[in-house]
Amino acid sequence: MPVTPHLILVSRYFPPTNIVGAIRPFRLARHMANVGWTVDVVHGPHDFNALESDLADSLPDRIQCHPAQTGRSQTQPRSRFVKRWHQMTRLLGSKVTGLDSELDLARSMAKRIEALLSQRDPSTPSVLVTSTPPHSLHVVGLLLRAHRDLPWIVDLRDPWDQFVRTGRHDQPHIIARTIERRAMRKARFVISTTEGYTDVLRRRFPSLDAGKFRTITNSYAMDDGPPKDVHVPDDTSVRVVYTGIFYPAKDPYTFFRALGQWKRRSSPAQWQHIAERLRVDLVGVADATTPRVIAELGISDIVTLITRVPQHEARERCRHADFLLIASGLSDKSREGWLPSKLFEYLAAKRPIIAVCREGELARLIRDSNCGFLFQDEDPKPIIALLEDALERKARGQSIADDLSYSGIERYSEEAVFSQFAQLAQETAVAKDD
Repeated sequence: MPVTPHLILVSRYFPPTNIVGAIRPFRLARHMANVGWTVDVVHGPHDFNALESDLADSLPDRIQCHPAQTGRSQTQPRSRFVKRWHQMTRLLGSKVTGLDSELDLARSMAKRIEALLSQRDPSTPSVLVTSTPPHSLHVVGLLLRAHRDLPWIVDLRDPWDQFVRTGRHDQPHIIARTIERRAMRKARFVISTTEGYTDVLRRRFPSLDAGKFRTITNSYAMDDGPPKDVHVPDDTSVRVVYTGIFYPAKDPYTFFRALGQWKRRSSPAQWQHIAERLRVDLVGVADATTPRVIAELGISDIVTLITRVPQHEARERCRHADFLLIASGLSDKSREGWLPSKLFEYLAAKRPIIAVCREGELARLIRDSNCGFLFQDEDPKPIIALLEDALERKARGQSIADDLSYSGIERYSEEAVFSQFAQLAQETAVAKDD
C-alpha cells in the first residue's frame, strides 16, 4: 500500500486571517491536500481583525491546523509598564540584530512540530515548508534540522534583504545574515516568487548549487463557485480599483499626482463633469500617508477609501472595474524584480491594468501578456489621456480596451503554480539528505 506523504507547513498567517500573507500558504496547503498529501499547518495567532470564515471553511479534511502562541498565557497578565517594556526591548532587539520580533513564536512552533512528528509513523515521508513573512520563521527549520533529518523547503514570499532601506539586495545585520546563510545551506530548495530575486540569491550564494534556488510565483485563485451576492457599484462611471496597501517609502503616488494635475488644468465646470464620471476606489488602504496625499492633491472628490473587505468582495470589485491600478513607485526604493501579489488577482479578473512601475519583471510580464498600460515616468499627460479616452468611450457605450489579449496568464492559476510546488515537495521527500 502506498504511503501518504506528509507536509508540515509553517506560516505566521493562515485563514481565517485573510491578509495577503495568509493567501499563498492557504493555497499551497489546499493544493497539496487535493493531490493526496496530509497537511499539518502550524501557524501564529489570529491577531488581526481581518478574519474571513469562508476561507477556513473551504479547507479539505486532509488539512489540520495547529495554532502556536507566543509569550505568556492570558492567565498570567502583565502590567501596562511591563507590556510596554517588553515591546520596547523586542523593538530594540529587532533593530540591533536585523531580525523581526517573532523568535519566541518560532521556538513555540518548533516544539509543536516535534510533538506532531513524535505521534507519526517514522516511515512516513515528511517535508517541512517554512513560508514567510516574517523571516525569523526559518529558525524553525534550523531548530528542527539540528537533531532531525527532516527535508526542508524555504519559501520566500518576500525577499530577505533590506532593499527598501538600503537600496541593496543584501542583509547588513550579522546575526540575520548568519541565520540566512545557514538556512540557505540547510534547505533542500529555496523558493522565490520572481525570477529576479532567484537570480539575486544565486549571485549572493555562488558556492551553493544554482538548482537549489527555484521560482514559483504567486497565483490567482481557482474557481470557488458562482460569485457571491456582493453589492458592487454598477454605473456609467469609469471606475479605477486598487486593492491592498501602499508602501509610502516607495513614493507610489505618481498616478494620483497625475489626477491632481488634471484637476489643476481643468476649469471648475470641466472638473465637476469629470468628477461625476470618474471614480477611484482604494480598497484596504491602512496607512496614514495615503489619505493625506489624496487630500493635499485635492482629489478627495473622486477617490474613495474603503476599509478591508473579504477576499470574495475584493474579487468582485476587481471584476466590475474598468481599470485595476498597480502603483509600485518609480523611485530607487522600488525593486526592479518584483511582482506584487495583487497582480495575479488582477489577471484573474481580466480587467485592464494601469501599472506605474520601474522597468523590470512587472513591466515585462504586463507587456508579454498584453494585459494593461505601463507608465514609467512622472509625465502626467499619458495617464490623463488614457482616462480621457476611457471617459469618452464609456459615454458612447464602447469597450475601453478591446485590444488586450491576456495571453499566457493561465500559467499563474492556482493549479498551475502549485503543481510546481508539489513536484518539488515530492523530489524533496524522496531525495537523500545533503
